[in-house]
Amino acid sequence: SAGSSMKVIMVSRSVSSSFTCAVKVMSPPFVSEAGFVEIFREEVDQAVRLEHPNIVRVFGAFEHEGHLLQS
Repeated sequence: SAGSSMKVIMVSRSVSSSFTCAVKVMSPPFVSEAGFVEIFREEVDQAVRLEHPNIVRVFGAFEHEGHLLQS
């Protein structure tokens, strides 16, 4: 619907390595749209390869309990 957010950004701490990162959680209505998941994954794959001091590092995308996430 108009005005609804397509994502929520949260702060998370990695259990295995004890570092803090941001996690973007995509809203379920957008995840169910045709083609959205493929476009999202392609963008994440491209962002993972970027390295620059002025760009936030992207580690990857994954799904958990029906939610699409990027960290």
